[in-house]
Formats: sequence, structure tokens, C-alpha cells
Amino acid sequence: MLTASRGGRLDHKIDEHNLREAVVVYSQEQADDLGLVIDHDDSHAAIPSQRNNSFALLIHGTQPKGSKASEAIKELKKNKVKFSYSKKSTPIAGV
Repeated sequence: MLTASRGGRLDHKIDEHNLREAVVVYSQEQADDLGLVIDHDDSHAAIPSQRNNSFALLIHGTQPKGSKASEAIKELKKNKVKFSYSKKSTPIAGV
């Protein structure tokens, strides 16, 4: 199942081929504004019934100091929002 990731130099291909996409967002509000659901557990990425639905991922990983992304991570931490994707997560049933 193919999922494109917007934010690169070939973004036009996503629209050209009408691909499902994962969009990295800085907050729940940003996802809401885009009309996307945040995939907190890989279910949107992995479950076939979600095959045609684009979704959002909260910003994660290491970000450059002072960037908008690093400020967003600080805000998520301050608000105790789960935003990291752990290798120890529970497997998805049926996958």
C-alpha cells in the first residue's frame, strides 16, 4: 500500500497521480484545519480499509534548534501530547 509524504521536491506527483498522503503537522488544530485525522498508531498507514484516506502525523524526531518544528515539539511536550512513534508499540491486530 503506497502512501506519499508531502514536503519534498516531487509533491506535484502526489496531486498528478491522486495518491494517498501522510502530512506532517505541528498540532491537532493544524490537522483539523486540513481535514485530516492524526495516525497515532500506524493504523491509517497499515489497515487496508484506510487505503484511500490521507492522514496526518504529528511532528516527531529531532528538529533544528529554533525552528518552527522544534517550537512545535516544545509545545506538544508542554501540553503532554503523545507525538513520538515508539519501536515498542503494540502490534496492530490483523497486520
